[in-house]
This record gives sequence, structure tokens and C-alpha cells, in this order.
Amino acid sequence: MTTEMQKFMEAAAQKKAAVIVRNTDLHVDGKTENFYQLNAITPEYGMYYSSPYPGASEMFSSEEKAQAFAAEHQLVTVPEKEFVNELEQHEPDIVQVARKMGFEPAVARTDTRDGTAYGFYVDTGYGYNQLGLDNTWTDGGIGGDITNFVEEFAEYAKEHFHIDFPDDIRTDEGTKKWLSENVSEKSLDSTNKVRLPERANDTAHVETYLHRTYGIDNKTISQMLDRGLLYEEKSAFHNAIFVGTNKNGERDFANHHTTLPGSQLADNLAGSNEETGWYVANNSDKLYVSETPIDAMSLMSVKRMDGENPDSANYLATCSTAKLNILYNRLTDDPNIKTVVFAMDKDDPGQKAIQTAVNTISAKFPNITCKQYELPDGCGKDVNDYLKYRNNRGQTNSPKKPEQQSEALTQEPVSPEI
Repeated sequence: MTTEMQKFMEAAAQKKAAVIVRNTDLHVDGKTENFYQLNAITPEYGMYYSSPYPGASEMFSSEEKAQAFAAEHQLVTVPEKEFVNELEQHEPDIVQVARKMGFEPAVARTDTRDGTAYGFYVDTGYGYNQLGLDNTWTDGGIGGDITNFVEEFAEYAKEHFHIDFPDDIRTDEGTKKWLSENVSEKSLDSTNKVRLPERANDTAHVETYLHRTYGIDNKTISQMLDRGLLYEEKSAFHNAIFVGTNKNGERDFANHHTTLPGSQLADNLAGSNEETGWYVANNSDKLYVSETPIDAMSLMSVKRMDGENPDSANYLATCSTAKLNILYNRLTDDPNIKTVVFAMDKDDPGQKAIQTAVNTISAKFPNITCKQYELPDGCGKDVNDYLKYRNNRGQTNSPKKPEQQSEALTQEPVSPEI
């Protein structure tokens, strides 16, 4: 937890904190515009619920005006995205169980008469069910505990996500046995260190999945496996586990990615150090920054296609556009890096993350040059789309090098975030 978030949580306990929520449903002269609100947060039953702070329910035309109101009332604030990210860090066990079953729980904001409720929801095919921190689920007043959840939705998960459940999964004994074999208990260690899943004896599922689904070349996959940055989980799910190490060489971060058809499950494991990320160090002065390990490996594959040596650069996957401290930490730990090439998604969050990072790097690391890996039009929204585009067209060599097509990004210092 960052220092800023720690201060926010402490203030929330005293009912002196607010989340800055941006909405886009204000219609003015036929146009939809953004406006901002401050939602006060109070801890209750382990989950955070919000109710309008006195006077803060009005709409602010800018985030700065919302901040000014908060400062006037001595409120500690964080943007909604940071709050949701922090909520995900402390997800309940039932959320992990749902993910193991192939579902994709999401944090959702529900407007209520008493304010706004933040919670985990999962689409089980029978409507959206809320997952609670007390390890229960509910839908219209019907629900139960973790065991009930597994029993209720095992057949749906088996049919739609191809999860290999035992025949007695719908019994208490069968469910508890499956949970004990496939879902590890949360660590009681106060440091909440990540628990790496058991390693499979072979890596056939991971290799096949990454190559056939994402088009990553076999040499890159083998290299990541050999370096211990990737392995296959020993379970019925055969998840790909991407392992990150901190500056001391400790494995304190892990991201798991499904290899099951029909599921897009990908998330950081509970207890991961969110300021480490997935890093491939090659003792280079150039660093490529992407959102996911698969994008980073796609970059390596593209380099091989272009006849370049992928080992001539370092690679960092932040695993989120909101966790840019991962990048700043790496730049601090490795003063040899002189050039940062951003290979984030072409969508709005990815592009905003790039500009935020460039501004910060300009202020904190003025000797570093920032560039953007520009994808040609019509080749998708991310580097993996670009790799698959070229694979599909047999373009094994390209005369253009995307990061050299653009000048260094504009760097403008900005004031530190509050």
C-alpha cells in the first residue's frame, strides 16, 4: 500500500476521506460531458461503502474544483481508479475461488439511495452475483458461502470454461476436497507475501497456449521458461505464472494467466508486491514498457521477426495502467537506463498513462529520453495484435521500426499528485 493510500485509509476510518468519482452522464446542449463528485467512504463490514459527504454531492466541472472543495473541508482524497485498485488488492477469498472457476469478477459501483456501494460482482450466467468480504455471495437475497457458490455454479463453469471438476463436486465433501486441492488459503503472514503456485512437471499447456493463441515464437517462450520468469501451474487449470523479482532478487510478484479456452482470466496473485511488476533484465540502457507480460513477449517476437536481438533491451510489464510506480522504481534501481520506449495500448487509458509517465520522468529523471512504440494503423490496439497481424500476413520482416517513427515524446513537468 502506498503512503498516500495509507493516509487515505486512516482518514476513511475517521470519516475524513473521499473518492473523486468522474461521471460522464451530464448532458449539456445535446453533448455528454464529464463532471466530478466526492464520495465519502466509511468502512463497514470489511467492505467500503460511500455516502455523499455534506455538500459534496454537488457536481464539479473539473477535478481541480473537487479537490479544492475537499481541501476546504480537510478531506483526504484519491481518484476512483486508485481506490478501486486498492480494493482489489484486498479481495476476499471467494473472489479468488470465482476466478479459479473461470469467472471474471469485476469491481462495480452501484448507485443506491444511501450513496454508492463498491463491491465485487461476477456474471454466473444467471444474472450478476455480488461477492462479499465475509466470503458469501448473493443475488436477490439468494446465496450462501464459498462451498455453496462452487456447488451452485460448477456445472456452468464446466460447460462454459471447460473446468475439469470431479463428479462429486456438487456435494459438500467433493467441493471441500476440490477447494483444498485447487485454492490455497490466504497467507496469515503479516507481510502478506505472495504464495507461488506449485510448478507443473512440464510446460506443454503454457507453451502451446502462448504460441497458438498469441503467436509468440517458441524461442521467446523457452527463454522465459529457462530464466524462471514463467512457468506452468500444477493444477487442473494449467495457468501460466509470470514471476517478478525485486531489486534484491526476491520473487515477490506473480501474475497468472489462464490457458483455458473461452476465458480471459488474468490477474496478479494475492500478496504480490504491486510495485515490482514483471521485469526482464538484459543489462541494457533501453527499456520497453508494456501493460502485460504477453505484450512484452510479443515485442521480443517482433524483434526476432525483424532480425534483431531481443536481448538488446530490457522489458517491463506493469500489469496495470494505474501502477506507474513500478516503472519509476525500476528507473531508480537501474541508473543505466537512458531510453524508455512505451508500448502501451492505443486506447484512452493506455495513452493517458504514457503522458502521465512522461511528465513524471521528465521531472524526476531528466536525462532519460522517452519514445512511443507507434503501431501502424489497422494493426490492432496493442503489440500482440500487431504481432498476430504480421503472423497472419506472413510478414516475417518489416523495414519499419515503430519506435523510430516518432520523435521523443513531449515532456512537461507536472505538480506531484496529492
